[in-house]
Amino acid sequence: MNSNTTPRVARRITSPAVAPPGIPLPTDDAPIPAYRYYTPPPRPLASCERQRSGEAPALALTTDTSFHNIVTMTSGHGGVGLSVMASMLAWTLARREHSCALIDADFVAGCLDLLLGVEREPGLRFSQVDAPLGRIEGDAMNHELMMWEGVRVLPYDPWSARQPDWWEVQAAIRALAETNDVVIVDAGQGGLIETVPDLRSGMQVIA
Repeated sequence: MNSNTTPRVARRITSPAVAPPGIPLPTDDAPIPAYRYYTPPPRPLASCERQRSGEAPALALTTDTSFHNIVTMTSGHGGVGLSVMASMLAWTLARREHSCALIDADFVAGCLDLLLGVEREPGLRFSQVDAPLGRIEGDAMNHELMMWEGVRVLPYDPWSARQPDWWEVQAAIRALAETNDVVIVDAGQGGLIETVPDLRSGMQVIA
C-alpha cells in the first residue's frame, strides 16, 4: 500500500457560457444578471371551452339592406322561358298576399305586356319614365302602373325609340322597392346588371 497517495480532486468540466441572443456575456467584475426563462404561449382553447362574449365587436361589418326585396332574374340566352318564370313567381307571391311589382328590364327583346296580354291596358311604360334627379315617388308610380292578376307591371315597349338611362331604371326599381314587398326584375341576359347598383346587390336568379 502506497502511503504517498495524493487526494484526487474532481475536475469540473464546464461548458462555455452562452447568453441569450442580444445580451452580452457578463465580465468578471460585472454582476451576473438574472435571466428570465422562456415561457411558452398559452394553449388555444378548444371550441367547447370558449366563452362567447356578449359585447359587439368594435368594427362591425355594415350591410346595406334597405333594398333587400329586389329579385333580379337573368338567363344565359333567350328562349328559356325567363319572362314566364318571372311572371309566375310574381303571380305566386301575389296569391300569398304579398304586394309585388314586375319590371321588364330586358331592353333587347322585352315584351312582357304582350306575354301577359295587357299590351292594350292603360298604364306607365318604361319609355314614359322620367327621373331627371334620379328619384321617383313610389306611391305615385304604383298608382300609374297597370295591374295583372294582382301584380303591378312596368313593361318596356321596344317599338319606342327611347331606351331609359340607367339612373331612370334604378330610380324606378327603388321607387317600387320602397312601396312593395317584392320587386321582380326581368333583366333578360343581364346586360343591365353592371350599370345598375341595386341589381348587383339584390338577390339574383339565373335560369
